Amino acid sequence: MKRLFSVLVLFCMIGTGLSACSSAKTAELPSLTVGGIIQANTGAHSWNVKQGLGNWMGQEASAVFPLDYPDDYPALSIPQDAVIALEWDIPPDSYMVSYWKEAVWNDGMEAEMTEAQENDLGFQMPEEDAPAIVTVRAVWEKQVLCSSYGNVEYIFKIVQGS
Repeated sequence: MKRLFSVLVLFCMIGTGLSACSSAKTAELPSLTVGGIIQANTGAHSWNVKQGLGNWMGQEASAVFPLDYPDDYPALSIPQDAVIALEWDIPPDSYMVSYWKEAVWNDGMEAEMTEAQENDLGFQMPEEDAPAIVTVRAVWEKQVLCSSYGNVEYIFKIVQGS
C-alpha cells in the first residue's frame, strides 16, 4: 500500500509539472543585487517558464538603449579598486559584465563598451572609468528537471566614491 501511494504521489507531481528544483521564484526573472546595496534594473530578456507536461511559457522583452537615459539607473558608489559583488537570488550559469564610461555616453549607438574583469566574487573596473553605465548579461541554461531558463540583461550605474 505504501508503495502504491508513493507511485501515485509521483504521478501527481509529474502531472502538475512539479520538479525537484521548481519554486515560485523561477516564474519571475531572477533579481540582481549589486554591492549588497542596490537592485539592478532589468533590461532586455528572454525567459521561459515550465507550465506543466511539456508546456512552456515564454517572455521576451526589449529595452531602451542604456545610454539614452543614463540618469535613470540605480547608482552604486565605489571606492578605488573595489571588487563589486554580484548577488543573484538564483545564480546564473554564466554572465558577462560590460560598461560604458561617461566619456562616451553622448556618442549614441557608436559608443564602445569595455569588458570588466570578472572573478568569483563579482567584477572590477578601473577607477578612472567611473562613472559608468554597467550591463550584466546573465544566462541560465535549460535544465531538464528545473522549471525555467533564459537570459537577462541588468543595468546600473557606478559612481566614484571614497
